[in-house]
Amino acid sequence: MSQPQKKPAKTTQSATKTTQSATKVTQAPTKTTQSGSKVTKPVTKATQPTTKATQSATKATQSATKKPTPAKQPATTAKPEEQLAKGIEQVKIEEKKVDEINIKLPQVATVIFDDNTGQIETTKKWPLVVDKNGNVETFMRYRDVNYLDTFNPSNMEPERIRMAILGAIRFGKELVVYTHNQLEAMWSIFSEKLNAIHPSLLLDIMTRKIIEDDYYKNLIREEDSNEYSLMEFNKSQMYELNKKFKLVLLTDNEDVDKFKADWLIITVN
Repeated sequence: MSQPQKKPAKTTQSATKTTQSATKVTQAPTKTTQSGSKVTKPVTKATQPTTKATQSATKATQSATKKPTPAKQPATTAKPEEQLAKGIEQVKIEEKKVDEINIKLPQVATVIFDDNTGQIETTKKWPLVVDKNGNVETFMRYRDVNYLDTFNPSNMEPERIRMAILGAIRFGKELVVYTHNQLEAMWSIFSEKLNAIHPSLLLDIMTRKIIEDDYYKNLIREEDSNEYSLMEFNKSQMYELNKKFKLVLLTDNEDVDKFKADWLIITVN
């Protein structure tokens, strides 16, 4: 009766074998996993070309972002007449900025005599002062200037004008010419008087040639007093004194359009 009991042992052995097989099966996925790990390595390596491709794409994007360098245009030379027209237009624009000034009476001394704005020197034009209230004329009479009233016949004598100009150069003063409300007519008469003294005197005054070192010699006469002799015109002093000379044209007339090209218009309100 004991022999039939051996059959369960075989079953146990079979179960053991089955367990071992199961263990082998279990190991198989592990090997598969290991082999899977081996497979993943090439995948990791494959990501490197992808990264390089991304870098290439980034560089391409940066290159596209950069502004293209514009091709150099061949220099075009403007025609002489075009250059001249542009030059004239530029001068007109610049003149509009500085050729007309509006000031108050207390500013007359600093703007006209001292030129603290520098506009008389910058424009190279003498000031034409429009006296709207009649106060500037009174101020000028009591200023240390050489004053000529064009309505006064004695002031319009060529000899009186010559000495007024010579004195203004010699002592570094302003020469003030008052035309009342007859600006155009009286300036025309005064201009003729100037050229009667010296053929190009009007032009030389307007172009500032008159303040050159030796120009005063054209105005000196033998009969002049000693203070106007050549010996008294010391060149070491003349340079500074010449620079202080100014021609100031004074008028009550506000119609000054014809004078704007040659004068610095200063309106005193």
